[in-house]
Amino acid sequence: MDQYLVLTALGRNRPGILSKITQLITECGCNIEDSRLAIFGSEFTLLMMLSGSHNSIARVEVSLPLLGAEHDLLTMIKRTIGQQQEKNIRRWAEISASGPDKPGLIDNFTRFFAQRDLNISSLSARSEPEGTGAVQLQLQMTVELSDDVDESTLGADLAKMCESISVSSHFHIVS
Repeated sequence: MDQYLVLTALGRNRPGILSKITQLITECGCNIEDSRLAIFGSEFTLLMMLSGSHNSIARVEVSLPLLGAEHDLLTMIKRTIGQQQEKNIRRWAEISASGPDKPGLIDNFTRFFAQRDLNISSLSARSEPEGTGAVQLQLQMTVELSDDVDESTLGADLAKMCESISVSSHFHIVS
């Protein structure tokens, strides 16, 4: 039976660092189930979910800190269970939003969905300068919707919240 491990790594971005990590995972006999990579400033950040036998997961748990020390990476690992799809989650909302960047904008969105007991399954945000010197926030997120969520009410409430914080948004339901 497969076991699962969440792995994170953070360090200075440089060519070949991802290859070193994926090589270690392969040599330990694990499979990469899901992964995200991002560069923040000059820092490489990686988040992965691995699967494998008890022994292969244990090999990663022992080997990754050694690789991290060798390449000046901060690493963290945590065992988890496989992705379990809740039976009442059949739809997702995809939200994209943009507006003048300022402190608290992302908090407005995360709080909006938390207050409705909705799980955010992905979030990507980026501040981008415009030609005028202003900075625009570009936000994309996916939210899980249970069967009892009224999508038209949710969309209207989201539009009202976005208007109150001067952000334009697009709300789309995926079944």
